[in-house]
Amino acid sequence: MKKVFLTLTAIGFAFLSFAQKTYKMTTVNQQVRTTEFYAAVSKVNAFVAQNQITIESLQQTNSDYDIDITIVPSLYAAYTEMANGLGIFLTNNLSTQDRTPRVNQLKADIEYTTERIEIQKANLTKMEQSTELYRTAWNELKNYEGSLRNYQTELANLTAYENFYTIHLNIEDETYTPQTSSVTWVNMPGFEYSYLKIEEPHDTLTSPYYQGYMLKYVFTKGKSFVNLGAYKTTQPASPDTLHYSEFFVFGFGQDFYSRHLGRGVNKFFNLYSSYTFGGMLASNEKRKETYAYIAPGIGVEIFKNKYVLIDSKVNYLVPFRDTRHSRGLSFSLAFNFVF
Repeated sequence: MKKVFLTLTAIGFAFLSFAQKTYKMTTVNQQVRTTEFYAAVSKVNAFVAQNQITIESLQQTNSDYDIDITIVPSLYAAYTEMANGLGIFLTNNLSTQDRTPRVNQLKADIEYTTERIEIQKANLTKMEQSTELYRTAWNELKNYEGSLRNYQTELANLTAYENFYTIHLNIEDETYTPQTSSVTWVNMPGFEYSYLKIEEPHDTLTSPYYQGYMLKYVFTKGKSFVNLGAYKTTQPASPDTLHYSEFFVFGFGQDFYSRHLGRGVNKFFNLYSSYTFGGMLASNEKRKETYAYIAPGIGVEIFKNKYVLIDSKVNYLVPFRDTRHSRGLSFSLAFNFVF
């Protein structure tokens, strides 16, 4: 009697343990950009081979590596350590789906469908095979059997592991220059205030200080922009016949994010380098001159989101005429918004 009781108790605990099992799938979606593309690919391939992981899909070009794998939870810590050394994460998303309700539903469906199959088989033995009723019942039986196979296959896939991670990893080569590239267009008009300090002013050519207001239009996510505006001297002469009292400027420029500092993905304080190339119309009451200029610079995005952009920049303005007495540092603050 005691032995029977112990056996029943063990069966009860086993059943309870099975009933309490949970089946979860964690989906990991990662995109990495790196300057050491082939070294990063070799790390991933070595990890997959060492742990005998089955590759579900793999695509590779000379600049892009795309792999899908499934691993058990005991390997995830080692995978994370390996992935963190590949490069800069552009995307690193994780979501967990509890598949236990679906498992329980499939078990109930299998039980119900099995019962219907047995009932249908019993009904068929009582019918004449030549009748239309028999053919209808036979088709229903085959439908039940097909549904049962589908349920069993899905259940086997869901319960292969109690918990597992399905990982999609994409690695991009930072140093590769593609033959074609997609441009993300934006529509962000805005305003810019700029203060210009001439490095070596000349009293018959330039004033020491100018300040200006400009329209600045950002049109790619990159970001590319055009600007249009004017500088006016802060020390006007009377009469205004000596140095240039104003500069009318227009230009095209681009900003470039550092790959070592997140490539501009942060909401605050993204560092970037920049250049602006354009033309200037320098004038006073007696004369006017036009010439081209280039202005390399460095800037910081103070704040940005999907709707606004506030950034500051320092440029070194280099005109292509009267360079010695017209070049200087400009300090600017800009505000752009999505329109």
